[in-house]
Amino acid sequence: MSDVGRNYRSPFGTNGSPSILNRTIDDLIQIHDYIDSKRKECLEQFKKIIEQAKDKQVFLLFSNFF
Repeated sequence: MSDVGRNYRSPFGTNGSPSILNRTIDDLIQIHDYIDSKRKECLEQFKKIIEQAKDKQVFLLFSNFF
């Protein structure tokens, strides 16, 4: 998404100003990048939770033997 958006740019708007298409694409890229960063944060948190659950499961498994 971001690469496509970054490569598809209309060079001219009215009176030489940046086109609304460029601003819209830039907005979409920012939204995409923000969502992607939040997705990565959630994934890292989820991985930590899984690791903690595995550690707890191993602890409980060994505590049942002793």
